[in-house]
Order: sequence, then structure tokens, then C-alpha cells
Amino acid sequence: MCPSVFEGKDGESWGLSYKGYIWHDGKSQKYTEPFYDRMTVIGVLLNLHTGTLQFYRDGLGLGVAFQGLHEAGVPLYPLASSTAAETELLLGLRTFRFTSLQERCLWTLALSLGQREPPDSLPPSLREQLRSYAAETGHVAKKAREKRRLISGSGSVVSL
Repeated sequence: MCPSVFEGKDGESWGLSYKGYIWHDGKSQKYTEPFYDRMTVIGVLLNLHTGTLQFYRDGLGLGVAFQGLHEAGVPLYPLASSTAAETELLLGLRTFRFTSLQERCLWTLALSLGQREPPDSLPPSLREQLRSYAAETGHVAKKAREKRRLISGSGSVVSL
């Protein structure tokens, strides 16, 4: 992801403005109410496991803002900035961990399969586990024409 003056200005950055709009590739979409209060805490969750980016406001999830980031094809670097006057940024870190070796293996298989169905050569129980895992984590097959579609409404999502 190349740094830009404004996150979301280009195709390699995704951002949220204090006016409540999410941005990607120079396009914006209403995502939440503006946050002008000086004590507002904004959280960011980049989940490379599911390929989603979600924002939080004062600890409450605002829904998935972007999906398909595991297909971005470029390294992703979380970044925080603000153009609002008198902004104070405090940074913290939380990381994702797999809960078991089985979960890590399912994730690796689902990632390598991409949009394809599990092959018939796999044992039926493993095929079913992969299908269930893919449905739970967002590794669901998507049509190519949907990759750049904007989906509006509450919990707005921008697909890549």
C-alpha cells in the first residue's frame, strides 16, 4: 500500500473520514454518522484472515467497511491519520491468533482454493468442513463482476 496524502485516494488505500465516509480508489460512501466529539475513540480491525476492514466507534463495531482485502495483491500497512483540527491520536495494538492447528490448516486450504469448490478427491468430511469454514469466515466464492461493486445500506461494504 503506497502512502498517500489522504487514505482512500487511490486503489491501494482504504480509509474512514471523521465526516463518516469510507474511501477507496477516490470514491466515497456514507458509513457512519460524523464524529466531531473530541473524546471519540475510533478503532480499526484489519482482519487478514477474512480479508475485511472494520471500524469501531467508542468500542462499538460499525460493521464491515471493506472486504476482499486478502485479494488486494499488495502488502497492507495499517495507518492512522487525521485532517481534523486538534486531533490527538493514541495507538494500540491487538493481533489475531489462530485458536488451533486445525483452524490454521482450514484457513490455509480455503485460501489456496480461492473461489473454487473443494475437490472431490478430498474426504467428504474434510470437504464439508472446508465449505462450513469458508462460509463462516468469508472465503466464499464471488463472481468477478462483483469485485468492484459498491453495496449500500446499513453496514455498508465496498467489495474489491
